[in-house]
Amino acid sequence: MYFGNYSMLDSLPGDRKIWEKVGEVLELLPGLPMGRTDIIPGVMYVNKEEYSSKDPALLRPEVHHRFIDVQTVLQNMELVRCYLPSELTEDTPYDEAKDLGFFKAGAVACQSGILDPGHIAVIPPYEAHASQMWVFEGESLPIVKAVIKVAVNSVMENWV
Repeated sequence: MYFGNYSMLDSLPGDRKIWEKVGEVLELLPGLPMGRTDIIPGVMYVNKEEYSSKDPALLRPEVHHRFIDVQTVLQNMELVRCYLPSELTEDTPYDEAKDLGFFKAGAVACQSGILDPGHIAVIPPYEAHASQMWVFEGESLPIVKAVIKVAVNSVMENWV
C-alpha cells in the first residue's frame, strides 16, 4: 500500500496517462454524485459513498485481483490497514465476477495509515486491506469516501 498526497501519483509505476487521469478524477470528486461513476469503461470507475467509521475489530480484510484501489476521503478521516496473507484466514472465497474476496476479522495489520482529505492510499491487487475504521477508539465519524478503481492491466502487466 502506498500512502501520500495526490502528487504521489507521479512516482507510481506504469502508464503515466492513467495516473494523470486518476489525478484529474481526484480533483473532480467533490462534484461527482454518490454511487458508481464510469470514467473510462472497462478501465476506470469511481465509487463514492457515505457511512460512519467503525470499530476496526469488526471489519474484514478484503482483496481484489483485477483492480487497483485509489482511496481517499472527502470528509473527516479514517484508518486503513493492510495485512500479510500468511496472517489471514479466508472467510468468503474470492469471486472473480465481483473481483472481491474476504478474510476473517481480527488479524494483525502489517501497515496502517490515516486517510484524510487531500491524501490517498493506493492499494495494489492481491494486497489484503480493510478501511472504514475509526481513528480514535469509540469515535465514529461521518465519512464521505471515494474509491477510484483502476484496471491493473491498463497500468501495466503484473503491477503488484
